Amino acid sequence: MKPTTLDRYVAGALGLSRDYGRSELEEAQNAALRGVLDWCTRSPFYKELLAGHASHQVSTAADLCRLPFTNTDMLRQRGRDMLCVSQAEIVRVVTLQTSGSTGAPKRIWFTREDLAATRRFFQDGMLNLIGPQDRVLVVLPWKRPHSVGSLLQEALTEAGINVAAIWPPPRGKAWRTVIAKKRPYCVVGLPSHLLACAEYAAGLSVRTMLLCSDYAAPTLRERIEAKDIETFIHYGSTETGLGGGVECTCHRGCHLRESDLLIEIVNPESGQVLEDGTVGEVVITTLLREGMPLLRYRTGDLAGLNRGRCRCGGVTARLLSIKGRQNPCSLKTGRVLSAWELDDIFFSIPGLLDYRAVVENGERLCFFFTALPDRPKVAALMKQAVIQLPSIAADIAAKSLTLGLFREVTEFPADHQYKRTIIDKRKNNATHIE
Repeated sequence: MKPTTLDRYVAGALGLSRDYGRSELEEAQNAALRGVLDWCTRSPFYKELLAGHASHQVSTAADLCRLPFTNTDMLRQRGRDMLCVSQAEIVRVVTLQTSGSTGAPKRIWFTREDLAATRRFFQDGMLNLIGPQDRVLVVLPWKRPHSVGSLLQEALTEAGINVAAIWPPPRGKAWRTVIAKKRPYCVVGLPSHLLACAEYAAGLSVRTMLLCSDYAAPTLRERIEAKDIETFIHYGSTETGLGGGVECTCHRGCHLRESDLLIEIVNPESGQVLEDGTVGEVVITTLLREGMPLLRYRTGDLAGLNRGRCRCGGVTARLLSIKGRQNPCSLKTGRVLSAWELDDIFFSIPGLLDYRAVVENGERLCFFFTALPDRPKVAALMKQAVIQLPSIAADIAAKSLTLGLFREVTEFPADHQYKRTIIDKRKNNATHIE
């Protein structure tokens, strides 16, 4: 069984010996935590936030609960004030505007060293699913300097890996042409794009896929793996430094980039830290980030944490049961519907490739989808599946929700920053819910 390559990355970043254990790792993390708290005194925002919280008494991860949380609203409103370096040292600013929102965008700032650390993580993380002789196809935006696709290409090239990139993703049968020409062993991209790749290019060169940038439903993975392609999950976001964790060959959770990230799992309602193994909201503290450190940042992601040794022998903690963002769409009766719930049921439908869910005025729920050719039953199967969800079934029975269109479309715009959403077009709530 191949051990995770993330342990080696973490050892190099924290100056640990190759045979380190969990206690040595956590001791090094605690030292890094004390360092980042001192570093944050350079920031006007953190000086203000931490005033009166005795941050000097925070010396271990267990003490973090003494500090307040940070969140998306703070990033939007005070992001520039979170900087701990001059703007002259910033080489990349990622701007994230939630589709449908008219508020200030969320911006994350990176120095050259921040991005260099991400490249090193990408390089070691990818070696979980490829060998030095394997070809890789990256299906992510790559032309802009320091973009995710560009950083991944640079990381693999530095390691001597044969890598190519393409964006936007091919459509339909063009997938087979691209795969036949590039002959990749591994393909990296969004889950729905790679599902299409597996469906159209089955039986060619692809043996592994890294699903990134959005929630990957177990049912979607099962369909890809039915094509004799092994899938791996990457957990990460712009806030985690573009990379956060990746599965090993045991597929029992994403081994975390623990040299750069200190993870807490908290109760979404109370904020109380939860025991390992309990699913809650993922909270991150960046340990080595120069430009814009994040302290106790509430990601909105749902997952559990396991700090026990992995079957692969890895020491690094793993993120388990990873779901999409927790902010669900509220239905008229007060029940809620999450995008990941829809993913779990819809991607089991043969022929379905992608979809969008829209709640319209009058509490009308509509679906638009793409599918393989000659699959006329997809719409009917989607309707059968969706009414099995308790929240939808109950609201339909209460006559507070109706099902509208199930319409097939040719394609959806390619957007790497897009995450599966329930698009809410009701007059009093015109937003996209992740």
